[in-house]
Amino acid sequence: MGGPGAQSSQFIADVPSGAWPTTPLVVLMGWVGASDRALGKYARVLADWGYPSVRSVVPTAYVLCGQAGACNAWAQSMLDFMHDQGLVQGRPLVLYAFSNGGAAIVASMARICRSEDRYKSLWPRVVACIFDSAPAHGSPAMRHRVLNTIVPPGLSRTAWALRLHWQNLKDMMSSRSFQDDFWMEMLNLGSAPPHMPLLYLYSADDPLTDATKLDALLAQKRALGHDVTARRWASSPHVMHFKNHPEEYLARLSAFLQRVAPARGGTVRIVARL
Repeated sequence: MGGPGAQSSQFIADVPSGAWPTTPLVVLMGWVGASDRALGKYARVLADWGYPSVRSVVPTAYVLCGQAGACNAWAQSMLDFMHDQGLVQGRPLVLYAFSNGGAAIVASMARICRSEDRYKSLWPRVVACIFDSAPAHGSPAMRHRVLNTIVPPGLSRTAWALRLHWQNLKDMMSSRSFQDDFWMEMLNLGSAPPHMPLLYLYSADDPLTDATKLDALLAQKRALGHDVTARRWASSPHVMHFKNHPEEYLARLSAFLQRVAPARGGTVRIVARL
């Protein structure tokens, strides 16, 4: 069974002592370039509230260059890790994705659970999804902004820029790109009745996640009857909403989790620790 700090080279599980066997497992999927130290802050908050968690950060190329097969393989490995650690048996799941690095793995998990017999019974136990700074509409301009944000100037950035240029050309020649499929998955997520609750935390001035595109996506989902909760800050950097609005961020996260997947009876104690 998974215990505190159970890990592979790619995934880390934290199970707080005294966690109930039926307490929801929160699956943290980090943003491209995130350190485990940064993602671990969210795991510690969840542990304080009684939630076990698993976390990982997908390699940069998988998302930036639209490698659907690689994203699917990563999601499959994460599901296998959770299964092998005994973390998913009997537990509801909450998926918690940061930026497109996390959202792409959510999309892959949804595809795998639809197609793989081993996991077809798992998706109905996904009781909620949380998106921080995601999903982002993956235009070529957005990909280059991400590249310039996470890769310092030099030969490495030049090499990445050439890879992105090639990927953009392939997308232009394809009738349906990785980004098209990804955006459709994000639209359909939570569509099957009873509608899965979805929480979106984002900002109007995020240079990497176009708020107007995300606004339109959420409007479509609401029109389809999806269970959507959202907080759109006027100003907050990409994946920095917890740091910039700690009290409100934790209050909204806590209220959502208490509504859809409570860890135990009563209320949680909210402490902003950055």
